[in-house]
Amino acid sequence: MKTFLSDEGLSEVIGFILLIGLLVVFLAMYQTYTVPVQGRDIEISHMNDIKDTFAAYKISQDSLWVNSREGTTLSTTLDLGTGGGYSQGGSGDLVLLTPLSSGGSVGINQRNEIITVTVGSNSGGVVTLADYEAGSLEFRSDNNYWIDQNYYYQLGGVFLEQESGSTVRVMPPLTIARYGTDGGYTAKVDFTIIRLNGEQLISGMGQVRIDTNLNTNGISGESYPEITNVTISVGSDDPQTRSMWEGLFRDSLARYGIPAPWYTLTNIDDEVSLDIIGNSSIGVYADIIRANYTATLQTVATGIE
Repeated sequence: MKTFLSDEGLSEVIGFILLIGLLVVFLAMYQTYTVPVQGRDIEISHMNDIKDTFAAYKISQDSLWVNSREGTTLSTTLDLGTGGGYSQGGSGDLVLLTPLSSGGSVGINQRNEIITVTVGSNSGGVVTLADYEAGSLEFRSDNNYWIDQNYYYQLGGVFLEQESGSTVRVMPPLTIARYGTDGGYTAKVDFTIIRLNGEQLISGMGQVRIDTNLNTNGISGESYPEITNVTISVGSDDPQTRSMWEGLFRDSLARYGIPAPWYTLTNIDDEVSLDIIGNSSIGVYADIIRANYTATLQTVATGIE
C-alpha cells in the first residue's frame, strides 16, 4: 500500500516561524530606534517643566520679601520623574513599548557655595553683611535618554548646571547702576541677599511638595551713602560655577555701562570677587536687603480617592 506525504503542515509551521521572526525584528527595531526618541522627547519636556517650576518659584519667593510677607509660607510641587511605562521583575526593569521612567532628586542646601558681602566705610572700617553658605534648592535629574541637567535656586537666581558648563537662567536681584549726584556720577549697588535655610534630600520618581517660609523678622535693609566700596564674593571649588558668576557680574556691570575704573573683578583662589569703588571722588551708594527663608520638602501621596 502506498502512502503520500504532504508538505501542507510543514509550510504552515514555516510560515508561523517567519511571522514570529518578523514580529521579533519589528519589536527590536522599535525598541532600538523609536523608544529612545520617545524617551528623549519626554525627558526634554520634563526638563522644560522643571525650568518653568524654578522660574515660578523664584517669582513667588521674590513676592514675599518685596511685599514684606514675613511668616507667610508658599508651596509648590515638582515631579521628580517622567512617569514612563515599564514593568519590574526579578531581573529589574523590562522595557516594553514605552520608554523607561527617569527619576531625579531634589535637595535643600546640598551645595557649598559661600557668599560674602562687605561694605567699606570712609572711616576705614568694614561692615560684613554676609559670610555664609548661600543656601540652595536644587533638582538633579537621572535621565535615561537625555543629558542630565541640574537646576538650582540660589541667592534669588535660577541656574542650570550640566556637563558642558553652568549658566544663568534667571538673574538674582543684583543691580549695579550709574547714580547721579551734584558732583557727577558714581556707582549704586542694589542687592538682595537671599539665604535659604534647611537641609533635606529626596530622590525617586514621584511628586515632591516644597514649602518655603519667609522667616519672621527675616528681612533687614541697610542704605549706605558715599561709602568707599562694596565687595561681593562667591566662593566655590567648581571652576564652571566660578566662571558663571564671573559672567553674571560682567553682565550686571555692562547693563548700565559701569566704567572699568569703577570696579575690580577677580577669579582666583576658588573665589570670584567683585569690588565696586565707583567714582573715587564721590564714593559708592548701596542699598542692601537681607531676606532669610526656611524650606522643607514633603513627598506627595498619589492614588488618593
